[in-house]
Amino acid sequence: MDDWHDPAFVRRWDAAADRGNPVRREHLDILMACLREVCRPGDAVLDLGSGSALVASRVLEELPRTRVVGIEPSQPMRAMADERMRRLGLDLVQVAGDLRSPDAIALPADKAQHRFAVAIAVQTLHTLDPDHQRAAIAWVARHLAPGGWFLISDRIAVTDPPLFPAFRAAWDRWAAVYGTTDPVPADLAAHHRLEREKGDRPLSLADLLSALRDAGFAAQPLHVHANRALVAGHLPSGDDHHPR
Repeated sequence: MDDWHDPAFVRRWDAAADRGNPVRREHLDILMACLREVCRPGDAVLDLGSGSALVASRVLEELPRTRVVGIEPSQPMRAMADERMRRLGLDLVQVAGDLRSPDAIALPADKAQHRFAVAIAVQTLHTLDPDHQRAAIAWVARHLAPGGWFLISDRIAVTDPPLFPAFRAAWDRWAAVYGTTDPVPADLAAHHRLEREKGDRPLSLADLLSALRDAGFAAQPLHVHANRALVAGHLPSGDDHHPR
């Protein structure tokens, strides 16, 4: 199982974050395009599972007038984020918090209620069990301003054995084109076994969209490639016909 509290593992992961997920860069490019569209100067962005600040640093570099608050349970990850922020001269507000108990997370006092314009979660939710994922999505909805956005880039579950050959073909192509370091599973049972070993519990795309809609979001996939999806959720604002 991935050990996010082991400094050596965290450094290995940080150095190779793109290698096992060839869609990550494209998803981040699309996510940044979305943020440039919906963020206004001074907006606050909530980063769920901010990790070593790979994503937060890009947000702060490309949208320097935003404020980013990162939630991260792993102390080694937060230490790496501090190093990255110092090196880049950026300011990330870090909060030690576990999304399995979101109501216990101590957000900054000025952001405790309905103040975030956007929340992002990049490769975060699938590390929680399904009930905790749904609870975290509902918690995010309660801490976004009206008209707020939730952008999720994550794994999705592969559930139907008859469809597995198509997923296998996509993974084979990843390995050939991108040189991905993720193992290509032989069958669905092997894929599920690998997920259990890593501690991954992704929702299906349908269940992820359902969880967003149950929390009050309009939800739409923006990019899906095999078992990776980028999904946008938007809360009603009362003025949805006008851009932010």
